[in-house]
Amino acid sequence: LARDPTGSVMDEWASGLPAIEVVSFCLHAIRVWVSVAGAQLPEGVEQEVSCVISTIAESIIFPWLGLELGEEESVAPKVPRGMSQQVVVESCKFLGVVASSGLEGMESSLLMALLKPLDAIQKGTIAVSDQPVASILPHLFGAVMNLMEPGDSKKSQEALVNAMLQLSVELLSKSGDNSELTMDVRQATERMLSTCLKNEAVTAGRQRAIGVDMAKKEQWDAWATVCLRSNVALQSSIDMVGQSLTDMNPVRHLGAVGGLRQIVQGSKSIDKIGILMKGAGAELIGLFKTYGTLSVDIKDIHANRMTMAADAMKILLVTYQQFTSRADTDEMLHALLPPLLEVWIEIIRFNGLPNQASPQPGAEPTLGRIMAQSIVHVARTTPVAFKASMGALSDHTRAVLEFAVRSDMSGYSAAGAQAPAKKKLN
Repeated sequence: LARDPTGSVMDEWASGLPAIEVVSFCLHAIRVWVSVAGAQLPEGVEQEVSCVISTIAESIIFPWLGLELGEEESVAPKVPRGMSQQVVVESCKFLGVVASSGLEGMESSLLMALLKPLDAIQKGTIAVSDQPVASILPHLFGAVMNLMEPGDSKKSQEALVNAMLQLSVELLSKSGDNSELTMDVRQATERMLSTCLKNEAVTAGRQRAIGVDMAKKEQWDAWATVCLRSNVALQSSIDMVGQSLTDMNPVRHLGAVGGLRQIVQGSKSIDKIGILMKGAGAELIGLFKTYGTLSVDIKDIHANRMTMAADAMKILLVTYQQFTSRADTDEMLHALLPPLLEVWIEIIRFNGLPNQASPQPGAEPTLGRIMAQSIVHVARTTPVAFKASMGALSDHTRAVLEFAVRSDMSGYSAAGAQAPAKKKLN
């Protein structure tokens, strides 16, 4: 294969077959053999397996990625990058099986084969967006994860875990929308991140530092990915999210709210959502009101209004659903509902409803309808908490709420209906 990857095998047992096809079958067979036998391979085979690892690394994987080797490292012939991807993937799968087999004496050759490409990615020598790199990175990550034993405190393991943690965070921070990462690469990177965060080598202090660093840099997508896997990181950085929500820059608003939405939608943990709402809930509701009622002159507020409203509503409704799912969260629910109802009613008052137009410039009846539907949903699913929350509302606010509920339940059939007029003070 190394001499002529487009040629044929001359050995009698596979005479005339394409070299790439034969190598792929051989690697698959060896992989199955090692997988089944594990650490019970015949004596002396470890050295042969180690040689196979070095050969496929230097003759297949490195050339596929365009990595150069110094003369002192290898004399293996170079293979053109036109080599079959099937052979390269089979090679990476072989490394993964060996990494999980428990074979002794494999660590050095495995680390060389796996970490050289990953180091090149981290240094920018090769780009993760390149197809050859993206095609095998998930397999390389999988093999490295097989080497990382949760709870192992050996120095070598600590160094490996911390190096992979840094790489996975950097990859997730490549761009705001992770456009450089394919779906397979992104999912593999998230799995690597999860594996690292579960390891004892990653201390609570390290997790806090990562959360704060991601929030400080406003890399919200990466921040959300980390915080979904670490309450420590979320707890340490949530105040910085609140600061972004109170800023006058809409770019900061959209990114921070998008990060919060990812956490709420991706987590089933009441504790995590409790941390989020305690640290940034008031700021989120206040920002929602600002966009819903156009109460502050923010650049591009009209262009970003519906996106902000959609994300904020997803966060608040998922939070509400989580708080209603357990009996021990009644206190949280009663704390959430009154300010939430107040904001929803303010947005209805400003935007009107499909059957009651608003004279306000920029009014959007669709927003009013969404708020009314949400109020009806709360009234039906948690009637006791809903009635208790109504007691905290002013008479006029309660009247608007009742009008909105009637309108939504009637399908807005009474066109031109009038909402209760706000009482004037004498």
